[in-house]
Amino acid sequence: MSAASQRYPALSLWWHELRRGRRESHTFDDLWQAACAEATARELVGDGLAALARPRLLEAANIIVNAGATFMEVG
Repeated sequence: MSAASQRYPALSLWWHELRRGRRESHTFDDLWQAACAEATARELVGDGLAALARPRLLEAANIIVNAGATFMEVG
């Protein structure tokens, strides 16, 4: 597992499902919400604004936790 997929698990899973044809880019669900939060965090980190990225990473983590076990089901 790459460092990016460890730091941004929802975004990594979203891209994986999209590439595999298991998801449409316009499927707006918990995974999409968490991936968006992580994508924003990644951009902020890239801009040198890690402190501003932390709340987005926490938001993504909360979405994942609240979604429960079904979140990580692929397929």
